[in-house]
Amino acid sequence: MKIKIEIFLDQGVDSTAAKRFIDEITLPKLYNEDKELLDADISETEVLRALKCLQNNKTPGPDGFPVDYYKAFSNELLTPLTNMIKEALENKKLPESLEIATITLLPKPGKDKQRCESYRPLSLLNADYKILSKIIALRLE
Repeated sequence: MKIKIEIFLDQGVDSTAAKRFIDEITLPKLYNEDKELLDADISETEVLRALKCLQNNKTPGPDGFPVDYYKAFSNELLTPLTNMIKEALENKKLPESLEIATITLLPKPGKDKQRCESYRPLSLLNADYKILSKIIALRLE
């Protein structure tokens, strides 16, 4: 919490108000049943379900493999993909492919394209990252 308060101080925000806000914020509690569900082993069924939920025809991330590729070759990729995700979660270390993104700039509609603030960043993530994220999102529903 100290780091967050220091960030507020750098911006000229009253430290007492910032500390009070942080101390009074109420966050949802994670019950043991929910924790066990989140910590459960990832299954091939779960990976396949997450994959089916992802949209086709999206720009791929840095590895160049779109979601469509994973869907087209799901019979061949399902077991290695599931094992990679399990290993990453067991070791508490994501593979490099899940930690990188390509960032591109998109112009904001109706803005002067000669100005930097007229663009917004867009991160293109690899499909394997999206699959893992979707698994977690589905577990949180």
